[in-house]
Amino acid sequence: MGPKRQIIKFFLLLSLIITAPCMIYAAPDIPSPAAQQHSYVKKIIYVLEDSRFLYQIGEMDLNGDNKKMLTREGSNWAPSVSSNGEKIAYFSDRSGFTNLWEMDADGTNQQQLTLNKENLDSIDLQNRGQIEWSKDSAVIYFLKENDIWQIDRNGETPSALTEYHDVTSFKLSPDKTKVLFSREKTKKHNGLWTMNLDETSPRQITQSIIAIPAFDWGDNISLAYFHNRGITTTEYIGVNRKFIKETYYLDNDIEWSRANPADKMQNYIAYISDKNQGPNIWIMKPDGSSEEQITTNGGFSPYWFPDGSSLVFVEGSDIYSINLRTKSKTRLTFNFSAYSPIVAEIAPAYQGSNDK
Repeated sequence: MGPKRQIIKFFLLLSLIITAPCMIYAAPDIPSPAAQQHSYVKKIIYVLEDSRFLYQIGEMDLNGDNKKMLTREGSNWAPSVSSNGEKIAYFSDRSGFTNLWEMDADGTNQQQLTLNKENLDSIDLQNRGQIEWSKDSAVIYFLKENDIWQIDRNGETPSALTEYHDVTSFKLSPDKTKVLFSREKTKKHNGLWTMNLDETSPRQITQSIIAIPAFDWGDNISLAYFHNRGITTTEYIGVNRKFIKETYYLDNDIEWSRANPADKMQNYIAYISDKNQGPNIWIMKPDGSSEEQITTNGGFSPYWFPDGSSLVFVEGSDIYSINLRTKSKTRLTFNFSAYSPIVAEIAPAYQGSNDK
């Protein structure tokens, strides 16, 4: 028994010698998820009209402080922040044509990613489904020539995700595995489609009768959309369709809060209604209950804070936020022509000084 015990001790000692360096040196290099999340700062990214009547991208704190203009050349719109909070992708016409650009989240290192020689017919300042990032921030999805394209974040290997030539807007599912998009078959006759991001299982989920598409995901299965006379919820394969709210304002906007992923019925849907001297922003539960008016002086481009506690939006020509619990409404910009505010988490390395 003695020699066997010595052999066992030898191998135990050898195992400790091999694994100890990894235990000593590897652990400190992996910060906890809580530590990583704590260092991120939430900012509002938005579009504003400058003194030359060009459109620029700006950022500010959630309370409106520390405003900073991130772009200054040409017109720039449709900002989309990467999942890791390090980059902002956007459209710009500063090269003479509309192209996809990218910059660091603090506005530095602006670079052109595509080399198109075409201009869009119009600039969608409401930012309803034009640019999105993959979950790992490695790929940018964007509209080009009425199709959804994808490109490496370094501007390499662009390719078409669709080849319909009639796509007008799109949104990725929360888990970034599926895409919901609109197709304009003839003028003012849009239908909604879904597809896996690997380009499999394309399916049409509505008739092509929608004048102006407005839609959003509630979770990875459910979605809500506007169809000329009201709002309906359905699943991404087109089943379990439920008409939940009547509203006739055509230029609508649908934003579904996802603060409570375990029970989507506890979240809210923001939309535009023309009743009570609208159009104004209203919110409701996904079954159409708990309806509440948010704006009184016109409103568009609603966008939910990640925790669902507040809503940021444009009323009149300025950006406001409202806390749904306290009903406290805060004006964040003054005498701006502001558009399409979004709330994003910015990585620590890109939280530098601000110029007001």
